[in-house]
Amino acid sequence: MAKIRVGCATMVERGGKLLLGVRGKEPDYGNLVIPGGGVDIFEDFHETARREILEETGIVIKNLEQFGVRQIIKPERDYHTIIIYWTAQYQSGELKPSDDLLDAKFYSKREIEDAVEQGKLYGVNVDVLKDAGWIG
Repeated sequence: MAKIRVGCATMVERGGKLLLGVRGKEPDYGNLVIPGGGVDIFEDFHETARREILEETGIVIKNLEQFGVRQIIKPERDYHTIIIYWTAQYQSGELKPSDDLLDAKFYSKREIEDAVEQGKLYGVNVDVLKDAGWIG
């Protein structure tokens, strides 16, 4: 039986662009995602957001603020995840994707909209980015 997973994903802005990663594992291999990952036992959500961005992209963030909460429920895949979304600003570090990501970079609004049109960014990621004003 599946267990509910809890994670944090952070929309990191730098110079009017948004950090997105190319997922390097299933589900959604090869598609764009808002970087993040699972909450460790006894870990504060703020710490999860900071740790996951550092682990997945090599950068340090600042001005972390909670944005919202979403869930992904896919009974056919035995999958239920609760995701706490954050906004943050780039602070420092060199962008270097982890093994979980094939690539990561900062995208302009136009590039994000193009990715949606091409089917490379979809689902809850699109809903969150629309709510955050990154997609029209």
